[in-house]
Amino acid sequence: KGLDRLFHDFSKTALDASHWRLTLVGEGPERRNLEKLAVSLGLGNQLVWIGAVAFADTRKYYCSTDYLIQPSRGDGWGMTVNEALSWGCDVIVSKSCGSADLADPERRLPKLTKVWPSILQKAFRAGKLSDVQRAINRSRATAVSAEAGVANLKEILRVEV
Repeated sequence: KGLDRLFHDFSKTALDASHWRLTLVGEGPERRNLEKLAVSLGLGNQLVWIGAVAFADTRKYYCSTDYLIQPSRGDGWGMTVNEALSWGCDVIVSKSCGSADLADPERRLPKLTKVWPSILQKAFRAGKLSDVQRAINRSRATAVSAEAGVANLKEILRVEV
């Protein structure tokens, strides 16, 4: 999923370590290697490893965070982007993900990771998301929902007889 790249880029940011925390939800075979990498990069105290959680329990994580970061090297879509937006989070997504178009253009991570630290810094320096920003993100999620797609298709296919 590209977390190794993300860790390297977090270690290169000028962000004050007391002002951010990265919560990692999920489990995978690379966790032990990623934990070692995080410690070697000096990020150990900034990361919270949650592990696998049931889908029903993901709400509390989305509601208590400002950004979902999806640094994948490749991902057909990545429904976590839609989920995060639906709970009001903003998203930072690699352009290698099909869902990258849902992210603000300034928050799309290019293939070249050397610019990632500046993208991360800019997003995080903006501070916590306001209620208005969260509402806008929820609206964006609604606009790309399956229900909205069906309604648009029905409108397209509507034929006056």
